[in-house]
Amino acid sequence: MRQRSSDLYRLTAEAFLPGTTLVYHHRDGADVATVTEADGRVVAFAGDDVDGRFTYGQIEILLESGRLEVVLTDA
Repeated sequence: MRQRSSDLYRLTAEAFLPGTTLVYHHRDGADVATVTEADGRVVAFAGDDVDGRFTYGQIEILLESGRLEVVLTDA
């Protein structure tokens, strides 16, 4: 069976490596943070006004809901 094109480019929790910059959207706004830990079970990140530690399953939910985004460039 052929995959849908949207599945070919789906971001998963495995993409989060230490040093990855992301934007986390939460109930009080959105903050830029950097991944500090990714061990195959959890991803932790920290920024000036935010920190978080989520399981890979939780990261998948945040990605699917648009609450977590990877920053590809700051240009």
